[in-house]
Amino acid sequence: RLIDLSDRHKRLINSLPESMVMTLSDQSIVSVNDAACKLLQISETSCSARKLHEVLRQIDGRLQIEKLIGKDGAEVRGELELPSANGPLRIKFYGRPVSALLPGSQSGLVFVFQDITKLRSIEEQLELHERMARLLAQSSTQSQQTYDSGSGQIEVDDKGVMFVGESVVMKKVFGLIQKVAPSDATILIYGESGTGKELVARAIHHGSGRTGGPFVAVNCGAIPETLIESELFGHKKGSFTSAHSDNSGLFRQAHGGTIFLDEIGELPVHVQSKLLRSIQERSVRPVGGDRDVPVDVRIIAATNRNLRKEIEEHNFREDLYYRLNVISVNLPPLRERKEDLPVLVHTILKKLVSADVVPTVPPQTMQILINYNYPGNVRELENILERAFVLGGEVILPEQLPDFVREYDGSQVTPLSLRGETKLVIDEKLELPVNLDQILNNIERRYLEVALVNTSGAKKKAAELLGMNFRSFRYRLQKYGLSAED
Repeated sequence: RLIDLSDRHKRLINSLPESMVMTLSDQSIVSVNDAACKLLQISETSCSARKLHEVLRQIDGRLQIEKLIGKDGAEVRGELELPSANGPLRIKFYGRPVSALLPGSQSGLVFVFQDITKLRSIEEQLELHERMARLLAQSSTQSQQTYDSGSGQIEVDDKGVMFVGESVVMKKVFGLIQKVAPSDATILIYGESGTGKELVARAIHHGSGRTGGPFVAVNCGAIPETLIESELFGHKKGSFTSAHSDNSGLFRQAHGGTIFLDEIGELPVHVQSKLLRSIQERSVRPVGGDRDVPVDVRIIAATNRNLRKEIEEHNFREDLYYRLNVISVNLPPLRERKEDLPVLVHTILKKLVSADVVPTVPPQTMQILINYNYPGNVRELENILERAFVLGGEVILPEQLPDFVREYDGSQVTPLSLRGETKLVIDEKLELPVNLDQILNNIERRYLEVALVNTSGAKKKAAELLGMNFRSFRYRLQKYGLSAED
């Protein structure tokens, strides 16, 4: 039971607007006023025969204040987080020694608690805006091929393409790139669509001893299955109907340099076996050829698929997986590194302008960009900013951002993919009869919607993503009542 206080004493404490808790010198709680009960979501009954640090630790398990309280009569200060329906509350507290305030003139401590959630939010926004202002004030000139994991940027070519980030997770990625680049080890890059897997591959190439050689990027999912083998390994004249001349193939074009096999999980199984042999033998055999041709290439592969699951489903060779996965690099989605947005926004806008003056991003625009979840990752951010720059010019205003960005409500967005959608239908238990036309229409509409979101509403880019001509794509948009930017 809490120590009895006079009614007058209780009324006095409860009349105070501040949230107060009184304890003895050993932290035993003496009194909790109404304001503290409301703020900390506790009751006097729940505090009975308990010490303050026990109550506070129950609120925020990370808190360690029992070692601080009562040391040489010094004040105690700290912060804690309290879960709430609208997000965590940040509460600041301080305790001060008192005497003759408690029954029997015992010494103790008085703690005052204050909700600083809004204040801290304002401080964080100001810090974010200050960082943005510093970035905007920086010179636009950058030295070529700069590796600096401390500042969080890697410039990968003379076109100013940069892989940037200031978050802890990205600095780890940069550090890993610097370590593995000088070797010739095969690398497998994991990451959702739009996270910058090719930029990482280019950064590794430029940091290696092969930087003077070619960098050949191949999207394994974009080449028809019937052509992928001849595209990769080459073919001899007359080896098939349209083979009117010899073709050296992409592996031989990358001789002395690096070949980047993007979307490696899309590679047909029969081509996987040939790729495995090429890695082991360091040679390729063109389609229709009768001898192997030596090649000296470094292989970097990338995927947004779970290759272990693909192995279990017999869609990917396990031996090839182990050959490729000598070193793995995992790229986080943009929604998990929002602290990188200011530097990313600055870098992307700098790429869009030819002059030295980078477009200004007001605080309210930056806040909208930070709130959005980016299912299309950095590629989607680039599309959003390019659209806003074309519409706005020197200042990027909120109204120049797409509606789906401005109106985003904070709900979880699933990463988008144009592959594997039909699996949702095929894997379900089929029950007949059905309206097959309606099912196919739903699938087609879903693909259109996903393509539009991935390209931020750009019709021509979405049509290319779906592998159809623009006229057919536009007809289907009209058919399903979908709209997009031209």
